[in-house]
Amino acid sequence: MSKPWTERHGGIWLNKASTVDQLVVEEYDSERDSFTLIWQRASDGHFQIEYLVKGNASSDPQWSLPFWENIAGQGIYGTLSDAQADLKAIVSGYRQRAIDT
Repeated sequence: MSKPWTERHGGIWLNKASTVDQLVVEEYDSERDSFTLIWQRASDGHFQIEYLVKGNASSDPQWSLPFWENIAGQGIYGTLSDAQADLKAIVSGYRQRAIDT
């Protein structure tokens, strides 16, 4: 992945391939069209999470596909289980808001 972006599952994915952090969890939910990602940081071994959902398609004709957007925030977790638990809560909360609207 030498480009800064690529197409994945119908959206533009910003590559983190140049990072030294290790991707330990990558799950695509085709029913909800979303990704859950957990990265282990090379600098200190802690974990970061991402919950990616498709944003709105850009009006810029260069980008005909929507970008995947991270809605999980910028948390750092000491253990993989802490990261998974918070990610599960974020996903559940996002899905509940989608049902309520």
